[in-house]
Amino acid sequence: MTEEEKTKTESNGLAKPLIIIAALFISYIGYRAYQGHVLLPITVIPLILGIAYENWRISSNWKQLARQISISLAVSLLSFLSGVTEHSYNFEDKIREWPYVFSIIFVFLSLYDNEDSIKQELTEGITLLQSLAVIYWISDIGTSQLIWSYQFFAVFVGIVFCIFSFLHAFTYLELTKLSRLFLSIWSAIIMIIFAADNAYQTYHFSSHENYQIFEEALNFLQYFILGTTLIYTAQNIMLLLPYLPGKGFFSRDNFDNIKESNKKFTERYSPQQIKISDSIIAVIFTAGVYYCNYHFKLVPRNTMIWLVFLTFPTIIWLKNKRLTS
Repeated sequence: MTEEEKTKTESNGLAKPLIIIAALFISYIGYRAYQGHVLLPITVIPLILGIAYENWRISSNWKQLARQISISLAVSLLSFLSGVTEHSYNFEDKIREWPYVFSIIFVFLSLYDNEDSIKQELTEGITLLQSLAVIYWISDIGTSQLIWSYQFFAVFVGIVFCIFSFLHAFTYLELTKLSRLFLSIWSAIIMIIFAADNAYQTYHFSSHENYQIFEEALNFLQYFILGTTLIYTAQNIMLLLPYLPGKGFFSRDNFDNIKESNKKFTERYSPQQIKISDSIIAVIFTAGVYYCNYHFKLVPRNTMIWLVFLTFPTIIWLKNKRLTS
């Protein structure tokens, strides 16, 4: 037996009792949930399915996916330990929190395993779509809800970047490295804000009795979409962390991290320019969809924004395919 085979055998021998212990503890959790009439939120199912689907779409590796789920399950069980700051321990509350702890671990493990495979390829068209979504998002929220000066400043900065993305989408200005860096960072910030808004709106979604079946299906879709976006949101957060001011901001290591983030942000933004006709189609399509949703309240704004992000690239693909055939 080689050294590698020996190590593998020892690892398998250690893993089996841990798996058995974890399985027994999960069974105990199920028993306590049943005894205490603790209902696990059904919405975590589409959330986890969304994470798993996007994970598989990136890697196409079932074994890796199964390993990630197993590790996430095992590590998430540590959330049942009593914290130092906890005054009273409630096992039922831990049961309710457990699926979300599992989801967070699953997301970051997926990001760690697929770091080199996760490629958010950005174009002028994508940042145009995102900027149009920002305008719709601000319009739907309403400026009356912006009560702090920093909120108005954030909106002003957002509009400036929107104009910058429009300028590139409707002209053939050269996409310099600096332009690509700014647009890529702008895209990351937008997607984090939209992901946070999507998580908040989805969590606080309430269905009406008259439309319960439709709205339950809509809620399922919202959580699934949220799950598919979490890996990219986590990646965007990790890329933006070096830019945040902190204790070691001016250290050499952090400057190296900023340099690395700059490189990644620039490389993921395509220097290839899109057709102005595609930009016009994007404005007509999104303006029409957002206008209808704004007036008729067909679905929540967060859901409509993500549905546009998911469907519009297909429209452009079909248009280009028709032209080439």
